[in-house]
Amino acid sequence: MIAENPVHIHATTGHTSAWWHHEQNGRIALSLWTERIPGQGEDAPPLSLHNLSGGRGLLAVCDGAGGAGAFPLGRAPGGVPRSHAWVAARATRGLIEEWFADNHKRHFLGSADRLRDHLAHRLSRLTGSAVRTVRGTLCRDLPTTLAAIEYQTRAGDLLSWRAFWAGDSRCFLLTPAHGLQQLTTDDTARADAFQALSEDPPMTNMVCVDRPFRVSAADCRAALPCVLLCATDGCFGQVGTPAEFEHILLASLAEADSTEEWARLLVSRLTEHAVDDTSLVLSAFGFAGYQHLRQALTPRHQRLIAEHVNPLRTAPGPTVRAAQAESWRRYREAYEHLLPHRRPEPL
Repeated sequence: MIAENPVHIHATTGHTSAWWHHEQNGRIALSLWTERIPGQGEDAPPLSLHNLSGGRGLLAVCDGAGGAGAFPLGRAPGGVPRSHAWVAARATRGLIEEWFADNHKRHFLGSADRLRDHLAHRLSRLTGSAVRTVRGTLCRDLPTTLAAIEYQTRAGDLLSWRAFWAGDSRCFLLTPAHGLQQLTTDDTARADAFQALSEDPPMTNMVCVDRPFRVSAADCRAALPCVLLCATDGCFGQVGTPAEFEHILLASLAEADSTEEWARLLVSRLTEHAVDDTSLVLSAFGFAGYQHLRQALTPRHQRLIAEHVNPLRTAPGPTVRAAQAESWRRYREAYEHLLPHRRPEPL
């Protein structure tokens, strides 16, 4: 947390989960992290940096690519083996923080090329000139995804940001009027968010050391109030439709009486669906407080239930897939409206 004034960040940790929350002067921040196998989670804890007086900040998540980086890199204190994927996610998280702090001193939004160069140079120093054993072509040295949002509050109740990504972790915007909207395009062979749920397409790009990679970026802005969030694929990859991930966010919000309870319920709901590690970070802007946030998103939640949740709940077994496809047809236009390849103005 980068701030000139004291802030209080509340943390709760469990055996395989942790969550953090903060609320001050209308700014609401929430982060959560879970691992499927105790001590072996390949998602790094989320990153949440905020300059409260300057109106700038950064949200980021990193998911170590376990399939490509499952082989061991070394051992932690106590002899616990650590894979390339485990180290990559945590090292990249730290390097993104370092990169942002340097940009913060210079008072400009960072560039994707500078971030890529910073990651490539600093990560290469972790492997050095170590002798590598023969491995398959799908293996990577220090492979991880990243999804990050660097934001800046503007005069006139406007929020602007630059989203960065490599891999299939995602950045989102959540608004009372239009719900959840994806801000980044997956680096996979299949960009359709609904088809990706059943096909699990392989990634075509990720942060790594042993071959070139790219970091993409896209700028956008939105009127306040709104919510920005980043999430790894464990959060949204095990639902039936993209609308169901939004429902998890809003149903937990509706049931909770505080930011802390919202975080706890989100951890519970996500672990019910996930067969993977999860990392999620969000920040809400322009709301008077948690109760205002919940009230503002209540109409959107009710509409989501009527148009997507209830039709899926009542669909007979043989027609569930058709009901899911219909949900996606109705949900897709707003959800994809801000994808970088479309580059429209916000709704």
